[in-house]
Amino acid sequence: MRKLLYIGRFGLPDTAAGIRVYNLGILFKKFDIKTTYICDIPSPTEEKDFISFKGFNYYFINQKLYKGFSVLKKISELFSATNLYNKVKSYCEKEKPDIILLYNDVGPLTKKLISYCKKRNILLGADVTEWYSFKQKGILQIMKSFLVDFRIRFLDKKLNFILAVSPFLYFYYKKQEKEKEVYWVPPLFEPQEKSLGVTSEKGFLNIVYAGMMGKKDILFPLLETIKMINSKEIKVRLNIAGNISSELEKKLKIEDYDKYGIKLLGYLENEKVKEVVLKSDITVLFRKKLKYAKAGFSSKVAEAFTLGIPVLCNKVGGTDLVVEHLHNGYLIDKINKENILEALNKLLLMTKEEKIEMKRNALKTAQELFLISSYFERNKYENNKNNMGIFTLFKESNKSIEKIWSKNRE
Repeated sequence: MRKLLYIGRFGLPDTAAGIRVYNLGILFKKFDIKTTYICDIPSPTEEKDFISFKGFNYYFINQKLYKGFSVLKKISELFSATNLYNKVKSYCEKEKPDIILLYNDVGPLTKKLISYCKKRNILLGADVTEWYSFKQKGILQIMKSFLVDFRIRFLDKKLNFILAVSPFLYFYYKKQEKEKEVYWVPPLFEPQEKSLGVTSEKGFLNIVYAGMMGKKDILFPLLETIKMINSKEIKVRLNIAGNISSELEKKLKIEDYDKYGIKLLGYLENEKVKEVVLKSDITVLFRKKLKYAKAGFSSKVAEAFTLGIPVLCNKVGGTDLVVEHLHNGYLIDKINKENILEALNKLLLMTKEEKIEMKRNALKTAQELFLISSYFERNKYENNKNNMGIFTLFKESNKSIEKIWSKNRE
């Protein structure tokens, strides 16, 4: 059995990052690859830097060392990754990996591991799910954005392989290095015990927004439109599983959300979120047409598809590329009250049977693109024992995204 070290700022599978790397570990296990996780974050269990979780080993790099760092020392570590590299080397000597996979590394660790892995005949790859904007707050975040940009443009081409989460990143890397082993790997999940869920009758609509809004997602126009539609009678219900910003609450000026059919559920564990999603007709994802939205791929949307829930989203050239209008979701061009109102009115006019058909199509999309089992079955008869052969399971997903990409440009 070959060994893979997965290194990055993730933890146990209770966040989007943790769920992604954990599920890829499950997939790799099917091909006799043992995944060990090196987490560059504090351990969730105080004074315990090692956790065994469902057959996987997690090592947490002790952050107490960094807490005493001055701003200058933090900047020095950001640009050198000296302490992180030394820790990683010690784990490499202990685990003796055949493959190292870096999750959204800032850059300096990548640079040092290129030389380290080459000398030891270790395959080195990157799992890339983000490409930051330079419009960040704080000097460290701004510096981090520049370092990541440099890594993507110049260092990643020296790696053995790239796993790109989005169509945008996949085609960026393919264009830069045509011979590079680049694979489109969207968020993957195990089959859900329940799917399709409850569907409302014609004239009523249940919407869910799940996630941490932060500065990525746009909710204000949707909330304003729902407030207008429900001013006299509740026709649309919106459940928000996650915390919304205080700035948004001030902007909305709503004292009684229930009065307008809006339910603020706050932070929920993933299993609770899925229960809320299953009671919905559609989920929603509105993002600005910027690089971060194109480069990323919403894990919440992918997971919603696995539950048989369509998505209402705007066109930015990212997650929306897998959405077919009125087939497995609903697409709008620009985020404004007029477009959202038109979308909600059309969805309200759909019969229960039409909504169920759209849900079935969403589930079919998930079965083709987002389920671990489908990737394993696709590769059933392929040779996965030689060198990079383990990643041939993603060749079918490459074909899928190239087909989707071409269709969206017709």
